[in-house]
This record gives sequence, C-alpha cells and structure tokens, in this order.
Amino acid sequence: MAYSQYNHMSRREWSLWEKIREILAFFSGMISIRRRHPVIRRVPVPSSSGFRPVSVHGIEAWKNETAAYTQYIGIMYAGKHDDGTEDIMCIAVNTYCDPLTIGLPKLPEGFCWNMLVDTGRGKESILERVSGWKEAACHSVTNGARAVIVLGAVEIPEQSV
Repeated sequence: MAYSQYNHMSRREWSLWEKIREILAFFSGMISIRRRHPVIRRVPVPSSSGFRPVSVHGIEAWKNETAAYTQYIGIMYAGKHDDGTEDIMCIAVNTYCDPLTIGLPKLPEGFCWNMLVDTGRGKESILERVSGWKEAACHSVTNGARAVIVLGAVEIPEQSV
C-alpha cells in the first residue's frame, strides 16, 4: 500500500472553494455581527430605552400578527453592551413572494436604524463590509421578496453648526 497516492480520494478539490467563497464570506460576516451584539445571543442587561428584551412585530411595529397565513415576522432585541451602551437589534423575515414595506419600532431620541444585513442584495448582503456604508431608516424599510434584513440601532451624530 502506497502512502503517496494521487487519486480521487487524496486530491483536494480547489474549485469547490471558489464555489462556496460567497457563502463562507456571508457566514463569517454573520458570526462577526453576532459577536458584536450580545443582545442576540444571551439574556441582556435591561435596556434603558424601556423596550422588552425580546419583542415580536408584524408588518406594523408592535402589532404581532402571527397566524397560519402570516408571511412576515420581525423580532427586536433590546439590551446593553457590557460597557453600558445600548444594543438594540431588529431581525425582519419576509417569506412573501413580493417586497413588503414594514414599520420599524420607534427608537429613543437620538437613535436611528442602520441596516447591517439584507439578503436581497446578493453578494453584498453584509452591508457593514461595504466601505462607508450607512443606510439609516427611522420609520419604515422595504424588505425584499423572501429576504431577511438585520438592523441595528445607532446613535445619530450631533451636527455641529
């Protein structure tokens, strides 16, 4: 038996890495977001915003419309980072065949929603990685057909006059 065989069992399939490169990039981005936002992975320190740690939303914020025919769900997580800063996240899942405009929960004064992930954008679905990307939304956002978006609350920088 020879140890230096070159056949289908020992050959590394390098073309496979090219095929799954986008998938690996997406999941490494999702893991990075999960690490930076403890509110979506453990019971958080309560938020000073008054929000519950976990809340479920329908197409309109604060209206939980879960039924057998429901094709959208939004889940908001609210808490604090270890350093005391607010950590508020919203995950919106649209299983409908058309885009939906969804109402976002109103954030405390001085905060707005920043889109972190939009699976409807294909290769650039992890928006944090796009250089200089900031897409702010305060009241509503369009969630693409059969897409998931992840939003994080960010402080609005004060404008110097």
